[in-house]
Amino acid sequence: MEFLGKLPLYIALCRPINLILAGLTQWGVHQYILKPFLPVEILEGPLLLLFILCTACLMAGGFVINDILDLESDVINRPLKPLSSLRISKSSAVVFYELLLLSGAVLAVYIAWKIGELPLAMMYFGWAFLLFAYSKWWKGTVLVGNGIVSLFVASVPAMMLFAERAAFFAIQHVYLKKMIYELILMMVVLSFLINFVREIAKDVEDESGDSIAGYQTLVIKYGKKAAKIMMLCLIFITMLVCGIWIFFTSISLTLQQVAMMGLFIIAPLGVAIQILTSSTHKRNMSDLSALLRWILLAGVITCLTFSQSLPGEG
Repeated sequence: MEFLGKLPLYIALCRPINLILAGLTQWGVHQYILKPFLPVEILEGPLLLLFILCTACLMAGGFVINDILDLESDVINRPLKPLSSLRISKSSAVVFYELLLLSGAVLAVYIAWKIGELPLAMMYFGWAFLLFAYSKWWKGTVLVGNGIVSLFVASVPAMMLFAERAAFFAIQHVYLKKMIYELILMMVVLSFLINFVREIAKDVEDESGDSIAGYQTLVIKYGKKAAKIMMLCLIFITMLVCGIWIFFTSISLTLQQVAMMGLFIIAPLGVAIQILTSSTHKRNMSDLSALLRWILLAGVITCLTFSQSLPGEG
């Protein structure tokens, strides 16, 4: 009964908005980029939903263990969180984390058994360990923790391709296969770069609490100027990647699709640069982090619309 009474707090602990965005990303990749062109679906019907739920359990578990191990810093940086505000006890959060991890493991093993793909289960356990290792050992390091989290975020759309890889390789149209791969790779690269900037921005925002917790993040070890330069470099690289991809992709993009990338990704990144060059104050970093999350979402949606330019099989 105590758990039911605090259910909204446990849901908040899982970052539901992030889980929804990740689930919609995987569903969109499957429905719009893969399904129309696969000769046979491996993740059919309920299996697709179970796969997305498995990813949600993995991601939610990562959020929960991060809050558990980051409690000392969060008491200062984010005192209103369910754990740092003591509305949920640390022991209860640990049990909740174990339940999430166990639920995801059961789903991963079941899906792997059902489709005869043991590597899917291994992928789950691998990421579960890496997310724990991030929170335990790598969060307070220079860029390593940022890279691990960004790699996980980038892997969300790629997981769907990995699960459907047998059907993907069975596509007879070589150029179609190349275009699908290019499109998903673009989603992965964009997700990695944008989230990397966002992670550094959050470190700058959390500098005071992280310093007391003994972390050695980029901003703490080398200062705000170094963090600012790193973020600016990553943003410029992201804009450059977008431009290069537009000119060299095998996909025949329409003028409207190119305009979408400019309007919803490149232009907002310009706004991010403006925020960065104006100040690295805590409030500015919070605004930058929020903006980057929506740029990430816009990037995913934009890439999904590019699937309309993929040719039909045969």
